[in-house]
Parts: sequence; structure tokens; C-alpha cells
Amino acid sequence: MQFQVSFSNDPILRKALGFLQSNRFIEALDACNEALAGAPKHAELHYLKGIIVSKSGNNVPAAEHLEQAIKLSPNNSQYYAVLGSVCVAAKRYIKAAAAYREAITRDPGNVNYIHELLNLLFLDGDLKAYLQVCEDAMKRFPDDPLLALSYKNVLPYDDRLSAVEQAPIHRSISARFLGGPPVPQPPRGQAKSVLTIGYFAPYLHVNFMRAFLKHHDPKKVKAIVYTNDLRICVCSDGAVRPLSANPMQNLEAIRRDGVDILIDMVGPIPQMYGMYKIFSHRVAPIQLSWFATTATSGTSYIDGVLADEVIAPPEDQKLFTEKLLHLSQCYLPFSPHGYEPEVCVTPPAEKNGYITFGSANKVLKCSDSNFALWRDLLKAVPESRLHWQEEAFSDPDTAERWLARFEEGGIERKRLNFTAFVWHPQFYAFYDAIDISLDTTPYNGGITTFESMWMGVPPVILAGDRFISRTGKSMLKHFPQYKWVAETPEEYIAIAKKLASDVPALARLRKELRPAVQASPLCDGAAFAKTLEETFHKLWNEGAKAAA
Repeated sequence: MQFQVSFSNDPILRKALGFLQSNRFIEALDACNEALAGAPKHAELHYLKGIIVSKSGNNVPAAEHLEQAIKLSPNNSQYYAVLGSVCVAAKRYIKAAAAYREAITRDPGNVNYIHELLNLLFLDGDLKAYLQVCEDAMKRFPDDPLLALSYKNVLPYDDRLSAVEQAPIHRSISARFLGGPPVPQPPRGQAKSVLTIGYFAPYLHVNFMRAFLKHHDPKKVKAIVYTNDLRICVCSDGAVRPLSANPMQNLEAIRRDGVDILIDMVGPIPQMYGMYKIFSHRVAPIQLSWFATTATSGTSYIDGVLADEVIAPPEDQKLFTEKLLHLSQCYLPFSPHGYEPEVCVTPPAEKNGYITFGSANKVLKCSDSNFALWRDLLKAVPESRLHWQEEAFSDPDTAERWLARFEEGGIERKRLNFTAFVWHPQFYAFYDAIDISLDTTPYNGGITTFESMWMGVPPVILAGDRFISRTGKSMLKHFPQYKWVAETPEEYIAIAKKLASDVPALARLRKELRPAVQASPLCDGAAFAKTLEETFHKLWNEGAKAAA
């Protein structure tokens, strides 16, 4: 959040501003305190002090100074907006949302405040509020692409509309904001022995990309990763191109590299709007979507989606403007970080005397149907507990909101433990404390499901009607011995109850799951890279043959 200070006729205040702009926070604070001593009820001085204190990392007292500024000048929208950003930094998301809403009320024409509120609601996991803010704002600002893409990005989380009902919304938004003048597909030329593949990945998902990048056969593929994510060093030995803030420079770089197939790894999310638009210029003869796919891009310039027949069965083609390209195995490979601890072979139920269900999925994924599913499961397994670990619960008010919701649904608080996310590698202690992990619906987990199995904890999964509802099913197809994928809520509860009824079996799973995963196709990066290379060459040769 950018801040503005208009009161500048006081030399002490000007000095404080100068120190602040030079990141000399102690001197800035001293100057501000000196000015406040002579004008203790000056709103702008309290506002400036709040900014200075926040910049020095003390967000709670910063919020107090901003609240004082608001008391003295209650109609200043900027004060509320900066208070919102400070509350976000302090991980007080409920207070931040209230502040942003006050800013919007006082300056309803400032769409940037709405963008800030949406970013917060995504972090806080308030799905209903996010969708409602988007829907209302899109009526008031119909030409704002970031609002439309925010809505498109979160729509797959929504269980109110089916995948069939959502598909035309995706296409409509894309036609309006992601289109452009038609650009003919560049000629592919003749068949090639080596194809240049560009992975467009401004940020990386290390568990996924490290699994296959180092296994590409240089006689088949020349791989180039376009990213500014420094973690690429653990993923690839190949060529890396840093991305410019200027999309056109990236476009020129990709063309200079002679990329034959360019693969979008992030999707048309609002944060990448400018970057994503380079695809509309037909920068490569073949352009594909992969990994970040949650639904159709709805564009004419993404030619295909890398998938498999579980996550996107052939009948789903009607939902996509792109061609579904079915790989012969799970559409995603996985790789552990390498610093995961050994599995704790004793399930906590042995010492606790009750089953602990757990989830590390985003709070935003807890749709109404997901909440009902978990509530009903806790009722079906008496004395069981739910441990939910996620960043949103850094705010005690957010945790309280969900505790109250479960309590109203008939679940006692003593059975609930909602805690803040702990960063890797300490994160893995979470799996030592749970017996069974619960996947979310309609938006399945991916890396969370892999990590659960790697740590010896069986996941319970509900497959649904959309691409992102079948991630777990796609992964578990390689483990036919484990019947943990449900097609209905009733099956989900039955699977979880069966697992919960056999603690010795849970102990055996803690010993056998990691070796099973390690030996499976999910972790066979070399085989996956070969599958990709075969897919790429088949695509290229088909086009070359058609052009001949």
C-alpha cells in the first residue's frame, strides 16, 4: 500500500519524511515525536508515525497510531487503507478487512482498495466474501481486468456452480480481457530431432519442477526456464532466463531463443496479467498450459492442456477451448524437498486414545460442502479431533470464526485445533500429530496430498466434477491397493471411518507409504520427462505433417 502525506509546511515534519524515505527509521521517529509534542491532536502526524513504526517492523503499535489518526480524521480513506495493510502485516486479517471496507465506503471510486481487500480475503480464506466482493465490484468497474481475473481465478473453488455452468463464465472473461487481434499460428517447419521447450514460470513449485527438469534428454529437448525464482538452482541444470518487468522484452527473448513449444506454468492470474498477455502475441508455434491449470484459459492462443484421462476425461473437452492432451501417467510428477524427517511410525491414536484428522489445505478451499463434509465426519467418528494448520489461522479472529462455525454445527471446541502454518522443514511435525489427512472439495490438494503420503499419513479424497476436483484421484490411480478416493460424500465418510477403526493398520501404513510412493511413477522423474518428450515431438510432428 502506497502512503501519502499532504501536511508538509512544518520543517520538522519534512525532516521526518526525509528520514523515512531514506529508511532511517529511528531518526524519522524522533522527528515525528518532536512534531507531535507540539501538535498532539494532529491526525496527519499520527498517520505518519504509524507508517514509520510499521516500516520499522512494529505493526501492532503502528496500527494504534493509525487508529488515533482515524479518530481525529474519520473520513480519510487513505488512513483506513494503510491501517488495513498494517493489519495484514500484523496477521490480523479480520481487522484488516474491516479497515479496507471502511476505505471503500469513503472512496468508492478507488478500485485499488478493492484489489487490496481481495488480496486479503484470499489470504484470510473467506471464500464467500471474496466472491461477493468480486461480483459487486465487477458491476461497478466492468472494464477492470484484474477484478475479472480475480473472479476467474477463484471461481473453481466455488461449489455453487457446476463445472459445466462455470465454463462459459471463464470463456466470457477471457474473450473480454485476455483476447486481442487474431495472430496466426507461426509455421512449425519440418520435424526436428531436438525441440526447444520454454517453461514460463515466474514462480516455481519446487516439489513438482525438480522432479523432471534435470531428466530431460538433450538429444530430444533443449529446456529453457523463464523465471526470477532463485529456487531454480535446485530444479534445473539447463538454461535459465530472468524475466523482465517489461512483457515485450520477455516476448523478444523467447523469440530470440527460438522456442518451439512454450508452456504456461502459472495461468492467467491477476498478479501475472501483464506477463500472461505475451501469449496472445503467439510467441511460439505451440503454446500449452500445465500445472497451474484450474479450468480452461478460455483463450484462442493456448493450444492445449497437459492432463491425464483421470483429471480431465475425454468428455471434459467440451469445457475447454484448448485441446486436452492426455499423458500416459499422472499429469504431475512429484519430488520431496530432501529435508523431510523420517516418518514417525507410531500413529498418535495409540497414545491419545482417539483419532486425529488433519488438513494443511488452504482455508479458502473450505467451501460450504467441504465444511459440511468435515462436520459430518467428526459426528460420525465420536471423540475424534480435527487439526487444521494453515496461514489464515495466524489471526486468532480468523481461527475464532471457524471454531464458532464448527461449534454451531454441533462440534465441541475441545475437538478442534486450528493453528498457523509453520514453514518447512518444521512443517512436517504436523504429520506426527495426525492419523488421517482430509482433502478438500471441490478444490483438491496436490502437494499437500503428496506430502501427507510421504509422511506416512493416508489421505481421504473426494473426486468431483472439475479439473481441480480430481488431482487426488489422478495421483491415487498409481496405488490401487489404497481405496481412499470417494465419489460421493457418503463414501468419503465411510472411507475415513474405516481407516479410523483400525489403528494397527494406520501404524502399518506409516511404515509402508513412503517406500510405496518413492517406488511409484509419481516419483519417477526420468520416466515422466520421457513421456513429456514423446508428447512434445508428437505434437510438433503432427503440425509439421499438416503444414507440408
